[in-house]
Amino acid sequence: MINEGDRIIYYGEIEWLKPELKHSALKPITYNLKPDFYVPGAAMLIRKKVFEKIGMFDERYFLYFEDADFCMRARKAGFKLAVAPDAIVRHDQSSSTSKLGAALLLRYHYRNAHLFNIKYAPFWTKISLPFWSIWIIIRQAVKILLIRNIKASKAILIGVLDFYKCRFGKIVLDTNSRIKNE
Repeated sequence: MINEGDRIIYYGEIEWLKPELKHSALKPITYNLKPDFYVPGAAMLIRKKVFEKIGMFDERYFLYFEDADFCMRARKAGFKLAVAPDAIVRHDQSSSTSKLGAALLLRYHYRNAHLFNIKYAPFWTKISLPFWSIWIIIRQAVKILLIRNIKASKAILIGVLDFYKCRFGKIVLDTNSRIKNE
């Protein structure tokens, strides 16, 4: 379990075509997690044999969705996911990500949500992904035209485009907020 100060998180829930994963403060009925649940990366205990069988975390994500991706791969390899109800880890939310800025975090969320959906979503969701992208682009373009939170809307647009341009991993920006090669 993860103590975030104001609540205890037991697991994460996978929702398709959403830019963020949801953490649940509802205590599970069983400690073996269902297929649409994952273990949040802030407090994972992973056996060595899991890494030996499925490899490390997918570095294309860098931030957000990498824990859900790892859990999906582990489950597909035959491992079970579980929570330990007596083990609690304290986690200060956003202590390291707050330095990146809200716009860059939105960019990661939208790019990585697309990657996660194309890798694991049910067939109907995969075929819906381009339409979801178009809907996001239209909504953000309207927001930009109406001059509402332009920086956030541009970041979301760039995140979607990053996915389609296969720009993955850590995003390094130069002083003019352009992508710089590492």
